[in-house]
Amino acid sequence: MNSCRNYGYGMEVYSNYHVCKKPIKLISKIASKISISEKTVRKAIQILDTTQDAGITAGKNPEIITATAIYTACVITGELKSQIMIAESAGTSTVSIRNRIQEIKTKLDLFSILI
Repeated sequence: MNSCRNYGYGMEVYSNYHVCKKPIKLISKIASKISISEKTVRKAIQILDTTQDAGITAGKNPEIITATAIYTACVITGELKSQIMIAESAGTSTVSIRNRIQEIKTKLDLFSILI
């Protein structure tokens, strides 16, 4: 069994190689596209760690989870980046980001924990 499936990360197959898409590695890729501060990147990593520890990210699309963590970090730090901008840079939709935000808010008291 592939370790990517064990941890709920997305997986792509290239020839005989399996490449795990880990959300933590996608943060820097998306952050560089939209030019966010290092403070916001650190907050996004903290949010991602918290959601992974709670088991919320298991089986979810890593691009959507990463985009959600970045958008939430932007809101918390007061950095003005739109959902549209983040969704386009992550290759996902704003609806997906909003759905993941709602899920995280219901399973964790997100904004009180991370502020």
